[in-house]
Amino acid sequence: MSLIGVFSSIGFALLFILVYNHGNELLWDRAIVFGVALYAYIISFSPRISPKRLYQTVNATFFVFTAQVLISNTLNNFEFIYLVSLFLSIQAITISFRDTRQAFSYLAFVSVGTGVGLFGFTDTPILEALIIFSTIMISCGLLLIIVKVKAGFQRNVKIQEELLATVVSKTEDAIFLTNFEGDIDECNDRAAEMFGFGVEEMRGRNFSFLRNKDLSKEEDYLGVKQLLENKFWNSEVQLKRKDGSSFIGYVSVGWIRKFENEYLVYRVKDFTERKEFERQLIRAKEEAEEAVRAKGEFLATMSHEIRTPMNGVIGMTRLLKQTGLDGKQKEFVKTIEKSGENLLVIINDILDFSKIESGKIELDVHNFDLKELMLEVINLLAPAAEEKGLDLAFRISPHVNTQLVGDSTRIKQVMINLVNNSLKFTKTGS
Repeated sequence: MSLIGVFSSIGFALLFILVYNHGNELLWDRAIVFGVALYAYIISFSPRISPKRLYQTVNATFFVFTAQVLISNTLNNFEFIYLVSLFLSIQAITISFRDTRQAFSYLAFVSVGTGVGLFGFTDTPILEALIIFSTIMISCGLLLIIVKVKAGFQRNVKIQEELLATVVSKTEDAIFLTNFEGDIDECNDRAAEMFGFGVEEMRGRNFSFLRNKDLSKEEDYLGVKQLLENKFWNSEVQLKRKDGSSFIGYVSVGWIRKFENEYLVYRVKDFTERKEFERQLIRAKEEAEEAVRAKGEFLATMSHEIRTPMNGVIGMTRLLKQTGLDGKQKEFVKTIEKSGENLLVIINDILDFSKIESGKIELDVHNFDLKELMLEVINLLAPAAEEKGLDLAFRISPHVNTQLVGDSTRIKQVMINLVNNSLKFTKTGS
């Protein structure tokens, strides 16, 4: 802006002194403006000048330049060509301000300077002076609105840029911005950390140098096709770091088109830990399945080993009942027999459970009589009911067909469990 002030002061001086040379001019005022603008331009290169000091100097240059334009207008009764120079000056300077407060201070200075010069030091007719002053005031108001809109837009853009920069820098993913051919323009710090390259090392290089192997023509064609159709593409890709080590990365590519320019945004997730976790899950699953299989085999073996001698005990008990026993001995033998049968049912349940768990249970389907099956269940559990003083009986509706086809052993096991539970939780009655 200082350089613009230098050339503007020279340009206006040449215009009003050499071309439009019948106006009233004070050469010293233009010399002051030229000197102030040149000074501001020169100090802008000094490393010792703080940004705040430089801004204040440039701001002062604006006011000095505008004051000179107002003086020229006052000396020439705000003639049209001088008035045009004033409008051009305040418009160019006001648009350069960054916020509304700066613009308001400057436009207030312009308004006051115009009013003082127009009504206090010129002989311009009052009506013409009012029209000129009103035009200046309206222009200042419009310029203030423009600056306010511009400042709000710039503020929103800055907030969005800072927010985007924060999100990109804080994400756990590597982010790359490339052209449509994959040449890297920008990347975040996470990308440098993930691949081991510096940010500057990756700029300008094609993203393909981070792949462990080049894409085939078919893969490249399908990827571009998906990008053009869906504006995104993603896949698990074998990538490599600077040290030569490789890892599985989940690469997601988005296609962005802005202002006739095409960009690709690469988002890379390191799947090393995830893949290791998946391998651990598979191993754990296999180990669990092996444990279940071993447990099933153990239960089946143990159940079989126990069931064989139990059948022998029950068989010998039944033979013992046929010998000459007194009443009390027969009662003991009967108890042993029933207990053995109950234990055999439990063993069969365990064996069936292990078979169900391993998915290997087999049903023995045959014809059987439901009434006879229920009588066996009642006779088996009648002693337990008598001990608790309960009446145990069953009733089958005459409309029910008792001749069935199925696995009577499994059905009997279910009925024994149900009746056992009934006996367990029934205190009195039947």
